[in-house]
Amino acid sequence: MAEPLRIGIAGIAGRMGRETALAAESHPRVTLVGGVIRPGSPSPEWEGLLITSDVAELLPEIDCLIDVSLPTASASFARASAAQGVPLVCGVTGLEEEAIAELRAAGATIPVLWSRNLSAGIPLIAHLVRTMAETLATYDIEIVETHHRGKRDAPSGTAMLLAEAAAEGRERAIDDVAVYGRSGIAPRVPGEIGIHALRAGALPGEHMILFAGEDEEIRITHRALSRRVFAQGAIESAIVLASRQPGFATVL
Repeated sequence: MAEPLRIGIAGIAGRMGRETALAAESHPRVTLVGGVIRPGSPSPEWEGLLITSDVAELLPEIDCLIDVSLPTASASFARASAAQGVPLVCGVTGLEEEAIAELRAAGATIPVLWSRNLSAGIPLIAHLVRTMAETLATYDIEIVETHHRGKRDAPSGTAMLLAEAAAEGRERAIDDVAVYGRSGIAPRVPGEIGIHALRAGALPGEHMILFAGEDEEIRITHRALSRRVFAQGAIESAIVLASRQPGFATVL
């Protein structure tokens, strides 16, 4: 029987970090070694774990790093992981282009997955959206996403992933067709993709994609019932990624 995969979690003190740690502790194929917290942050109360504010201290002890921290930290984790030869699963959204470039650069040395949604369902829905956008070429497309009041980035990374899939289906660049909300006198322009963000309550995440023609509407909805679905996806992604060759991917 293969040895369990040793993982560390960057952002282990946050909501997603804690959920990912719980998923790791109950998974038979991984061992949670420790995690990275921000300097000055209270350390999570897990006995026997290596909790540090210096990722370089954790990396030599693990086989894969899962980053669920903050957009401002992901670039540094990518550089450190590449320097130590440790595969990286990054589930952070709202990244600037510079951080994405660092993830891509790290892929020259290590396996890197940058997933804007680690659930099992969203990659399948993105594929479906791409196909429908191509086939239903005259239908209007609108995307509405809802998240808890504390979510930092808007629109969500998942909404952008779905919008990009729709744009790809119509062979358009997302920057040329995206409209973020509407106000005032703003009639719909043919071909545009509307993207709308709601922030309220405690919902982990809901995404609805609307295809609307003259005589029918098709709605696809994905609702995350808890953060556990993303945590479990992060663990499964780490298991797959650890056996991969170096490279950058957004879907496994």
